[in-house]
Amino acid sequence: MPPTVIGFYRMLIGGLLLAFLFLRRRKLKDVYRVIPQAMLCSLFCSLDLTFYHQGIRYVGPGLSTLLGNLQVFFLTIYGLVLLKERVKWTFFGAVPLAVAGLFMIVGFDWSGQAFTHKLGFFLGLASALSYSTYLLSLRRFLLRCQDLTSFEVMALVTLCTLPFLGVEAIIQGQSLAIPDLRNLLIISAYGVGSQVAGWCLLSKGLPKISVSLTGLLLLLQPAFSYLWEAILFSRKISPLEVIGTGLVLISLYLGNISSINQKTRGD
Repeated sequence: MPPTVIGFYRMLIGGLLLAFLFLRRRKLKDVYRVIPQAMLCSLFCSLDLTFYHQGIRYVGPGLSTLLGNLQVFFLTIYGLVLLKERVKWTFFGAVPLAVAGLFMIVGFDWSGQAFTHKLGFFLGLASALSYSTYLLSLRRFLLRCQDLTSFEVMALVTLCTLPFLGVEAIIQGQSLAIPDLRNLLIISAYGVGSQVAGWCLLSKGLPKISVSLTGLLLLLQPAFSYLWEAILFSRKISPLEVIGTGLVLISLYLGNISSINQKTRGD
């Protein structure tokens, strides 16, 4: 199935389940009045999904997920430049580690890389930028609509991505038809697992643990993506890539700690 269509069904299946769980007791007028704010969040969310899924096609789930997690640096730069927030020294140590690690993963001979590999790399960075913008717009949405719970907001935003992803698929000439039962089962597992179960567990669990443990646990997503890509898809990972991945994970940990500490002080 095409990447955009996969994103469409992830949000359709996940959004319907989230709406059933958290929105069914809401009056329609409560939902309609916040649709404009939800649509803005959904625009950036749909861009993130598009870039992320396209990146997986070209560089695999491991590197695409790793690049997408660099959003923490975009968020911290936003806070530093526009909000004049104070940034911990760990952030300035994390940036060169991330750059060095990415060079080791992608390869120092950039000119010798295939065009599709370069494209996948930039799609991953675009995913990180889109995701950081989505988080900023989502935070604004939550602050403006405090009578809605975070789960209700997530249900609305998830459903509001459908027009963007659907139109994008049509423009690209992609069919929204699901080819067979196997694809239906996989895409259903993706929508329920990633969009519903994963997000709900994170929202419930992260506020109950320490900041340092939060930053460490968030690294499991890119780390396991790399590991499972190697196991499930027989991806060969060189020793240099292992070292590079380790450096990026350390940089993400330091960046997450800086970002979370800023968020805690701001709240």
